[in-house]
Amino acid sequence: VSDSVTYTFSPAPTANAGPDATTCANNAFVDLNGAVTVATGGLWSGGNGTFTPNAGALNANYVPTAAEIAAGSVTLTLTTVGNGTCNAVSDAMTLMITPAPVVEAGAPLTSCANDPAVQLAGSVTGAGGGLWTGQGTFSPSAGNLSATYQPTAAEVAAGSAVLTLTSTGNGLCNAVSDQVTLTIGDAPVVNAGPDQSLCANNATVQLAGSVQNATGGSWSGGLGSFAPNNNALNAAYTPSASELNAGGLWLFLTSTGNGLCDAVRDSLYVAFTPAPTANVGADLTVCTNDPEVQLNGSVTVATGGTWSGGNGIFTPNNSTLNATYMPSLGELAAGTVQLALTTTGNGNCVAVSDTLVVDIDPVPVVNAGPDQQV
Repeated sequence: VSDSVTYTFSPAPTANAGPDATTCANNAFVDLNGAVTVATGGLWSGGNGTFTPNAGALNANYVPTAAEIAAGSVTLTLTTVGNGTCNAVSDAMTLMITPAPVVEAGAPLTSCANDPAVQLAGSVTGAGGGLWTGQGTFSPSAGNLSATYQPTAAEVAAGSAVLTLTSTGNGLCNAVSDQVTLTIGDAPVVNAGPDQSLCANNATVQLAGSVQNATGGSWSGGLGSFAPNNNALNAAYTPSASELNAGGLWLFLTSTGNGLCDAVRDSLYVAFTPAPTANVGADLTVCTNDPEVQLNGSVTVATGGTWSGGNGIFTPNNSTLNATYMPSLGELAAGTVQLALTTTGNGNCVAVSDTLVVDIDPVPVVNAGPDQQV
């Protein structure tokens, strides 16, 4: 007696996890594209991240964990489910995770309001390049990592600017940015003081300069001398003879110790007015028996003059330039007197004097001899 049995062999399930994939650390996900045959479905495993909508979706979206991102890769396995009488079948794919771009805008920067441009020093790794953004101008271009930045007038007035460097050519990665702050300090402020007008015989210039936002200042421009030196803001300046003859000169005060700033200069003009003059005329001689002296003084620049030096009497007074002078008895006996005319109303000038010597001759003595009888 015989019997028979027939065995029917069905195909085995297949699983295809898809090709290996690459993503970026700051944009880390992969859209899976698994496929199975014969089995009713598949289940993803092997990663500690998140499958969306779930691990049973063949085309799930997978987001790796921070540890997987740090490790640089994760292997995902697709295993068939609903295999009937068959054994489950698996396939794996590897997700490579490349580092994100690294952008460094550089250390904080400092410049000065009167020289505000700065040299940038950005760096970008993991991307093709970088692009600067700001309100001012980048030279030679905003794509040059070591560009020179010229702030706007508004940024200079505000005292600061914020610049952003953003990675470009990022591939699968999101762009990365970093910022640097530019602090713009105040420029030096220099004040040489107001213009001055001095008299040629009182011509020492008392300076009163001031400097802010710099450590000091230096005077220049004159041929004369500064006391105690030209670095003293309140120095006294003595002009040269040629400057007095020229009638004036320019003096300049320039800031020193300017740090990042350009030096700043201010000026003042010193004008020299003529000095007064006094002229008493030539020396005179009078006689004891007619001693009155007719004076004839003159002054320039000053408003008047005053006679002095004698013990006699000036008529009508000693402020009259053409007064008459009557010597005292002592002066008559001495035979001489010296008179001085000094300018008055001199303004900012020093008074000037001139002297007159009056010689007083004795009275002539006449002797006709003794009387005679004829």
